[in-house]
Amino acid sequence: MTTFTHINSQGEANMVDVSAKAETVREARAEAIVTMVKRNSFP
Repeated sequence: MTTFTHINSQGEANMVDVSAKAETVREARAEAIVTMVKRNSFP
């Protein structure tokens, strides 16, 4: 099983040194639909 380098032995997120890694270009897209009931809507 693969181990995660960003998770410590207590299962918490942990910073790791990535300064030796080559730069990459990444793009992420997200979409959401928010439905609000009238009592929570702005006038």
